[in-house]
Amino acid sequence: MPATSLSQTSLSEGVVQRWCEDLALPDMRDPNALCQRRQRQYVADDLPGADIVFLVSFLAGVAGLMLRIKVCSWVALFTLLSSSADARKTELDTKVVLICGTLAAVGLLINYFLATPS
Repeated sequence: MPATSLSQTSLSEGVVQRWCEDLALPDMRDPNALCQRRQRQYVADDLPGADIVFLVSFLAGVAGLMLRIKVCSWVALFTLLSSSADARKTELDTKVVLICGTLAAVGLLINYFLATPS
C-alpha cells in the first residue's frame, strides 16, 4: 500500500477546524489545513482612554508652567483628577500621576504667587 502524505488526502471541514484549534501554527503546505482568520473584537475596556487624558494633562501642565497661563494649569489639574478617578488600579501609572500633578501644582503656584516682572 503506497504511503500518502497529508496534502494528498482530503480532510473533512470538522477535522480541519479541530486541527486548527489544537495547533497554534497549522502546516501551511497543506491547502486543506488553512484556518480562517478571525478578526479580534475590541471591548470598550481595551481601548486607550486614560492615557490620552494623562497626556492632555501633561501638555496643559507644561503650557501652564512655561507660558504662565493660569487656565492651562487649572485644566491640567482637573484632567489629572478626572483621569486618575476613572482609571483602573491596574492601568494607573504612579510616575505619570506624580509628574502631571507636580506640573499642575507648580504651574498654579508660579502663576499665583510669583511676582510678575514689571
